[in-house]
Amino acid sequence: MVVGTGGDELRMDYVAGSADVKAGDVVVTSGIDGIYPKGFVIGQIQSVRRGAGEYSAIVIRPAVDFTSLEAVLIVLHAAARGT
Repeated sequence: MVVGTGGDELRMDYVAGSADVKAGDVVVTSGIDGIYPKGFVIGQIQSVRRGAGEYSAIVIRPAVDFTSLEAVLIVLHAAARGT
C-alpha cells in the first residue's frame, strides 16, 4: 500500500526484501484489491531502503504534482472488459 508522507513523496513500507525493485522503476496499481483498476501510474521509485529484516521501504516520487491539480477524476467502478 502506498501512503502519503505529508510532503512531496509517497512511501511504500513492508515490501518483501526479495522483491526485484530499484530506483527508476515505475509503480502502478495492480488491480488486485478490486478498488483501483490495474495500470494506473502512481509514480517512480526514488530510493529503496533495505531493512535488516525481511522488508524494505520504498520512497516514490508521485506521477503528479499534487499542489498544482485543478481537477481530479474519481473512479467508482472499473469498466468491465470484453463486453
